[in-house]
Amino acid sequence: MASPMRTEIPLDAALADDAWGWDTMASSCCSGNRARFSTLSKCAAVPVKVADGDVVNATHVGTVPLRVKTDSGKVVRIELNDVLFHERFASNLLSGELLTKKLGWQFHSVPKETYVVTPGGSRVPISTRGRVAVLMAAGPERLSSALGMGTQPEQGPARDAGADQLVRLHERL
Repeated sequence: MASPMRTEIPLDAALADDAWGWDTMASSCCSGNRARFSTLSKCAAVPVKVADGDVVNATHVGTVPLRVKTDSGKVVRIELNDVLFHERFASNLLSGELLTKKLGWQFHSVPKETYVVTPGGSRVPISTRGRVAVLMAAGPERLSSALGMGTQPEQGPARDAGADQLVRLHERL
């Protein structure tokens, strides 16, 4: 009997691309993937202790648009502001404490399921593959959605700007 073809990408590759680890020890959201940012600008150096114990000074901060699928299958767009960038960050990380305490997200984990509730009230499943909590991105967005004719952005602290989406679409093309 032939073994089934593996279609899942490795977790570390997903976390370096468009998946985001939910980290309760992180004090800031951060990414080493420049392609994830819709805006990026210089900032005063922010020292960040990374997993190997080294300290990286992040000197750029920006905005990251996320597309996530709710448990009902709807795709919502969320914009994260003040995300730190440094090419040494190997994984995209969400600060669980920052998102829950300052931005109004909720994190729920019980033996049967793990999910977050966004400030706009969307319930988004969290993958616990590899025994880590990971917010997986939704699949590619169609052009009509990127132009504002598809999914609607959430309002409030996590918002989405149509102009930024068009710039990101242009960059991808």
